[in-house]
Amino acid sequence: MIATLGDMTRQVAESPDSGGLVSPQCHAGYRLADRTGATRVFGTVNEELIAHSVMDDQDLAEQIRQVFAKPHLQSRAMVLCETYSAERGWIQTADLRYARHQHTATTLKDGRVLIAGGRNDAPVEIREAEIFSPTKGWDDAAPMKYARAGHGAVVLGDGRVLVAGGWPGSTKSCELFDPQANSWTTAAPLRDGRSNHTASLLDDGRVLVVGGNDEMGRALRSTEVYDPKEDKWSPVKDVALQRYQHTAVPLTDGRVLITGGNKGTNPGPVLKEVEIHELASRTSRSTRSMHFARHGHTAAQLSNGLVLVVGGTCPSEVYDPQRNEWVLTSTPGPLARGFGSIVAPGLGVVITGGTHSGTGAVLAEVESFQPESMTWTTMPKMNRARTGHAVALLTDGQILVSGGLEMVMGPGRKSLKIAQTASASFGDR
Repeated sequence: MIATLGDMTRQVAESPDSGGLVSPQCHAGYRLADRTGATRVFGTVNEELIAHSVMDDQDLAEQIRQVFAKPHLQSRAMVLCETYSAERGWIQTADLRYARHQHTATTLKDGRVLIAGGRNDAPVEIREAEIFSPTKGWDDAAPMKYARAGHGAVVLGDGRVLVAGGWPGSTKSCELFDPQANSWTTAAPLRDGRSNHTASLLDDGRVLVVGGNDEMGRALRSTEVYDPKEDKWSPVKDVALQRYQHTAVPLTDGRVLITGGNKGTNPGPVLKEVEIHELASRTSRSTRSMHFARHGHTAAQLSNGLVLVVGGTCPSEVYDPQRNEWVLTSTPGPLARGFGSIVAPGLGVVITGGTHSGTGAVLAEVESFQPESMTWTTMPKMNRARTGHAVALLTDGQILVSGGLEMVMGPGRKSLKIAQTASASFGDR
């Protein structure tokens, strides 16, 4: 009734990411489909394996017991980091001081990179921060006031970094990092708590936050703007569609392009609809949709003003703001995956690692998109396969990749606790 452990899709998320079937205590979950197509959900609570059967399926539960009693592939948060340059290729750097994934990596105005938050192996959100210097390596930064992952991080015009929202609980809390003082201060809270949202710096120095999940995993339409001069969040007209795991890219004319994502309760239907936020009118309007629905994707503005969108199981495509049209890129395109991307001068848009959309394998592959020829080029692989990592561009043109998740062979679990999802309660061990 179950395939193989390698066929499972691991979700490192809170209970809303499991469709409401996993206890709020559950920090990790898996999804399985039996031969009838029915979905079974199970996960861990305080390191104890919990099985959820939509029906009272003891045969399925016993097979899960047998699989998990044996050593099997498990994900592990990484400390490993590496940098890439055209001259030297991928070079492993000093390790992070704290293993983490789903963190942020923000390039500061002085050329250093701030690493903040994320989740550790537990997986539990962490508040530790650290700073990478191209000349000195890693050094501790003051910890954030609140542990968080899945948050937004934006460098403001004065050099401070705004960190907003995230897990646990799709928090409203925000804070500001001062690189010169190496200190965090509490900022005004979001009007609506959220995670899996976007945060974009506008031309006037304010920060636009769009969508995300609320504390119940429901997609949000709400949109708000942060004014760093007044330390104040103000509402703007909501986007037309609820969405999370979308992208928001500032255009050269000051507008913001909002693409794809999911709607509804996590995990919800995938969107191909697109909206544009108008800075002057403080409103968003629908525009031409992408060719393909996608979520967990990435988007980057090219040197010619076009926007590349790539990710998922579908081909990449490019948006032309002047013509308001989408054009598919040449094939073969990149591997079907979710990943991190970055614009690197001389290298185009570089995409790194991620999880293969078909097999679930964690990848080391790297590819770049050349805007002049509209083609994809294979680059040297990273030293280690990873997903859930963060990518930053250094001022000398190098690319820094930090942390993430890797797959390792782990020990088996000897006990399995059964929970009937129909009653939404946990049974006895």
